[in-house]
Amino acid sequence: MSDAHQVRLAQGATLERQGRIPEAVVLYQSVVAERPELGDVWYDLGRLLRRMRRLDDALTAYDQALAQGARDPQEIHLNRAVIFAEDLNRPDAAETELRTALAIAPA
Repeated sequence: MSDAHQVRLAQGATLERQGRIPEAVVLYQSVVAERPELGDVWYDLGRLLRRMRRLDDALTAYDQALAQGARDPQEIHLNRAVIFAEDLNRPDAAETELRTALAIAPA
């Protein structure tokens, strides 16, 4: 990852801590637009998009995180389950995500 990407990600993290989520999203989106293989950045983008209630976009970002090999995939499936259960009232989809998370990390 380039220094420019690292700077933008650090700025995004600062904006998140300040509660400036839409601005942080823009920075994370700019990084994955240039470096779509950064699964962990997709994961962070998904978290922020959920906070903005952009649920479909969050699920898409989480899909990309999984596809790009983000660490802790069970956490991604858990986050997806929460969106399906709490936000979208789709218990079957939530259960599927939870089962996948448990298959990855049974403990």
